[in-house]
Amino acid sequence: MTNKTLEKRKDDKGRILNKGESQLEDGRYRYRYTDLNGKRHTIYSWRLVSSDKTPAGKKKDSPLRDAEKEINKKLVNGVKDCRITLNEIFDKYLSLKITLNINTVENYKYMYNKDVRNTIGQYFLSDIKKSDIKDFYALLYQNGYSVSTIQLHQNILYPTFKLAIDDGLILINPCEDAMNFLGNISCDEKEALTIEEQEALQLFLKDDLIYNRYYPLIMTCLSTGARISEALGLTWDDIDFKNKIISINHQTKYRKVNGKIQWTAGKTKWSTNKKQNIRLIPVHDDIINILKKHKQDTYRFSKASDFKVYTIPNEKNAFGLKPYYSNFVFINSEGKLFTPNTINRTLESITKRYNKYKNDEAVMLPHFSSHVLRYTFATRNAENKMDCKVLQALMGHKNIATTMDIYNKVSEQRKIQEVGSTVSPIISHTSIINNNTSDCVNNINNSGLIEILNDLVNTIKQSDNDLTQNKILTQILTQLSDKL
Repeated sequence: MTNKTLEKRKDDKGRILNKGESQLEDGRYRYRYTDLNGKRHTIYSWRLVSSDKTPAGKKKDSPLRDAEKEINKKLVNGVKDCRITLNEIFDKYLSLKITLNINTVENYKYMYNKDVRNTIGQYFLSDIKKSDIKDFYALLYQNGYSVSTIQLHQNILYPTFKLAIDDGLILINPCEDAMNFLGNISCDEKEALTIEEQEALQLFLKDDLIYNRYYPLIMTCLSTGARISEALGLTWDDIDFKNKIISINHQTKYRKVNGKIQWTAGKTKWSTNKKQNIRLIPVHDDIINILKKHKQDTYRFSKASDFKVYTIPNEKNAFGLKPYYSNFVFINSEGKLFTPNTINRTLESITKRYNKYKNDEAVMLPHFSSHVLRYTFATRNAENKMDCKVLQALMGHKNIATTMDIYNKVSEQRKIQEVGSTVSPIISHTSIINNNTSDCVNNINNSGLIEILNDLVNTIKQSDNDLTQNKILTQILTQLSDKL
């Protein structure tokens, strides 16, 4: 190589430029290369190496040679430098998941479209770094998303990028360890509504002019522990008003075909044989009355609807399902079923509306999904010490360990409450039983407990019921135990 040629391949600092590199008259560096598809590309930077300073007034960018290293690494490993967005590879990934439950696919679509598609989803795969994913997750957290919800996004994005790696589009998965920065934040798995939150929600829905029509559905979910796909699939034939029992014997599923929703009915999630296909849930008089009123309010509307959901062919005989289901309890203005995503979006709107117009003294409602309603039902029953096997049957849990997790969480919460109690001295159950009611009150130096016990005693004195001493003491012990 001649000295003249060498001079031409130096920058204005006297540094020798590599093949494909050049410096423009304005000072920018340029690198030209050909990808594995035979297509020519050009990249630019104001800096050749990381130690170079960006000229005043110019936007800081990555050093040219850092970019070259990534490009050459892709070329060596056979990675094609194609301009494919995250949205495109996600759509491809989802199209390949033919074994996924239909509702799961729709939930993936909903979450992705809501938070990703119009943000980082528009980025080219090759441009997305781990820091971009972390920034995205941090923004979700700042906007009030729980760690468990962010984890769901991770569960969607990680395999999407894995597909891109398998196709030779990128070298590393930017989602790898992307959740680590949230390590110091506790992962709030599933959180049931507290008693106060549940009561606030129920009272609000009962009288709200906009969302009152969802009151029967939400109360049914809170009172049965049904999955949203099971609750939406309920027909009037499934409700025994006389014996106050709701039968959960199928669930509804849907998919979009050519932009239109197609519904099917199938076995419940727990079902492994015909005998397990039905769960009979006893419900309170209040729920029966709510559903009776709902039936009256929607009678004319429901009668006009001829909407049917047909059973999945291969499940009809094996699980004793009907050929099709109609006369649904909960239908929209078109006489058709609500989708689970519609209900979840509605719950989000309900929460926002409640928190906006609530009284200063009222509790705030957290962001929650339809599954939280099911989990709240289980938690209330665990708090009331329902037999674990009974709750397992009501919930339709295939594994008893799933049910036990709820009891364990309730137990841990009680431990925290007890450790934080300011009651002094602690009165044993024995001392209460061996003394009369007034003596118990005098032995407790906590004004809150005194108030509870006094109110209870006064209530008993005013009651016409002939309660025995043991029943009185049982009531006192129950409230005292809850307070402790």
